Amino acid sequence: MKQQQQAMYLLAKKYPIFNLKQKDTYIEFNTYFFGPLDFPSPFQGQAIEILLTLTNKFPSSSPSIGVASSTIWHPNIDFHSGSVCVDQLNSNWNSKIDLITIIEDILPSLFVSPNPADPLNHDAAKQFSASQEDYAIRAKEIIMKKKVKYEDIKKNFEKVPEYFENKLKEYHLFPGTEIVETVKAPIFKKQNCQVHLRTDDDDIGL
Repeated sequence: MKQQQQAMYLLAKKYPIFNLKQKDTYIEFNTYFFGPLDFPSPFQGQAIEILLTLTNKFPSSSPSIGVASSTIWHPNIDFHSGSVCVDQLNSNWNSKIDLITIIEDILPSLFVSPNPADPLNHDAAKQFSASQEDYAIRAKEIIMKKKVKYEDIKKNFEKVPEYFENKLKEYHLFPGTEIVETVKAPIFKKQNCQVHLRTDDDDIGL
C-alpha cells in the first residue's frame, strides 16, 4: 500500500482529497480535475468531480477512474455509472504515469479529443460523429444543469491547497472571479493531444 499512499500524498499537495476509504486491497477517494481552459468545448473551464481507486497493484496497473456524477455527455464516459474509457488508462497504461499527469493531462485531453470509435456512451458517440455542433449543444446543456460551483467544493474542506485555489481563480470558479458567459455552446473541435509524463520533482513543485 506504500506506493498508493505516496501517490495520494503527492496529489494532496496540489489537489483536495475527500471521501477517503482505505481497505486491505485498495485506496479510494474523490478529487477534481478541470475541463480545458483555452480550448473551446462544452467543458471549457468546468470543475469535474471524479472518483479514483488505486489497487495494491498500482502503479503496475492503472487506477480506476469515474466521473462522480452523471452530468457528462461524452462518448467515452458512461452516462449512468461515470466510468471513463481512455487508452492511457487501459491498453496504453505506463507505470510512470502519476496522478497529477492523469488529472492535468490525460483527462483534459479526453475532453478535447473524444474517441467515438471506442464508446461507452453510444448515443453520445453517434451524435458526436453526426454533428459536433449538436453534440456540443447537448453536452453543454447537461453539464450546466449540475455544474460544480465553489460552494460545492468548499463544503468538503476547511482549507484547500494553494495550488488548487489558484486553479479555481484561473478558471473563474473562485468568488469574485466569476465571468459572464457570452457563448452558450462552444463548438467541440477535434484536436490531437499528447500526454507529457511528469517527474516527482514536478509534482511537488521543485
